[in-house]
Amino acid sequence: AIFQWKYTFNPTEQEACRESMLAIGSNVSPRGRGNPVPPPGTPAYNFILSHNKFDMQLYKYAESLFDEQARLVTDIEGGFRFHEASCSKCEVSTLADAGLLE
Repeated sequence: AIFQWKYTFNPTEQEACRESMLAIGSNVSPRGRGNPVPPPGTPAYNFILSHNKFDMQLYKYAESLFDEQARLVTDIEGGFRFHEASCSKCEVSTLADAGLLE
């Protein structure tokens, strides 16, 4: 949403893929959602935190960036990717086809 890119190949399929990636992700353990995270404040959580201190600082910073980015797109209407979207199967698919290459 940040760059307001439009779909250019099979818009319906791209939207379904995007929704799946946002809901499930792509780096998921074959067992499903991966290993459960221990609750904050427990000895197991504190042990993991102590061994991943800088990773956690980076993660917290990344979270703050996502929050900031979310505020930038609050005024963009839902489904904007479909407005004036095109299907590359229906349009010129290469620069040569468009006559832009010799």
